[in-house]
Amino acid sequence: IGFNYLIKLLNLLFILMNLSVKPDFHIIVARVSYAIYLTNFFDMFKLKFLNLFLPNLNANRRQSYVVQRSSSVILWVVGVLIACEMVSTYLKVPLSSTLAFGGFGGLALGLSARDVAANFLGGILLLFNEPFTPGDMVTFRSGNTELLGRVERVGWGQTRIRGRDTRPTYVPNSHFVQTAVTNMERITHRKFEAIVPLRYQDHAVMSDVVTKIKEGLRKIPKLDTMTQPFRCSFVKVGSYSLDIEVTCYFSTKSIDEFLPLQQAANLEIIKAVYSCNASLALPTHHIVLPNQLTDALNTQLTNQLTSQLVNQVGSYTSNHPFTQTTIQSPPMPSILQHPDLYDNTNDKIDKPLVNQLANQLTNELS
Repeated sequence: IGFNYLIKLLNLLFILMNLSVKPDFHIIVARVSYAIYLTNFFDMFKLKFLNLFLPNLNANRRQSYVVQRSSSVILWVVGVLIACEMVSTYLKVPLSSTLAFGGFGGLALGLSARDVAANFLGGILLLFNEPFTPGDMVTFRSGNTELLGRVERVGWGQTRIRGRDTRPTYVPNSHFVQTAVTNMERITHRKFEAIVPLRYQDHAVMSDVVTKIKEGLRKIPKLDTMTQPFRCSFVKVGSYSLDIEVTCYFSTKSIDEFLPLQQAANLEIIKAVYSCNASLALPTHHIVLPNQLTDALNTQLTNQLTSQLVNQVGSYTSNHPFTQTTIQSPPMPSILQHPDLYDNTNDKIDKPLVNQLANQLTNELS
């Protein structure tokens, strides 16, 4: 009632301004306004109560989204057609002529606002092609940047995607028509891959390690060996290791559920390696020296060992006095427990004997 009264006031104002307005102009304006209002009312009513009338949509989020958006499009198309029919009747012009005029107007608008029209058509394509729906985790490329985030809203002009750092990204709908989109919510399995490097000296137990790894992985729940590949084999002789490649799939889509399964798989691999008395290889380098250089290094090492041993004996006997028969804590190296090493009569160390023992130790080490 208030809106109709406002239209009448505007109509009276036009008449006072000596504008040529038909007496029933306010009626057609009110009718068109009511048609748009009722269309919006039914759209909001449908959005709130459609799931109550169709409870099956609650179990399928994707189907619910498609039904909601497509029903909104149908409602608004019907509402616009009703408004066009009212205007055609008021102007006494056939509806086909009105639609043709609207078509030319739409063409002119599309040419003047190409990007807006492209985004709107992109939103229509997203609705019917359904590459993703709100709530899906998607990845796509924008220029040279790969974007990853969860879809929050698919509008008529742009789509809002929130990244892992919670920052929202607004992407024009036309961009999805020209780029590939990966929907992480529609995967069926999570892939596990690992390279296990063994030492060269463990080649004799390679078959046992591979068998143990397979047996350990089969114990992990949700390992799918029926529909997906399950491989564990020796694949490469590396620069410092013998590499075993492991590939398997777990029947889960959730990353939070996959991470514990991945941890269990890694622990089973390590357990299998060490149960066969093998070990994981570390990056190593072997340096081959000429004989002359080796002899020079051995001579230098011998002199250093002799000097260090004499200093060690002197430091030990000065800080921890002992006799031949009473040796207390802290424990001494076995070479220092020689019966003639310490002279109790003169209270001194027999250094010639130390030199002799040092040379003997050096020869044994070399």
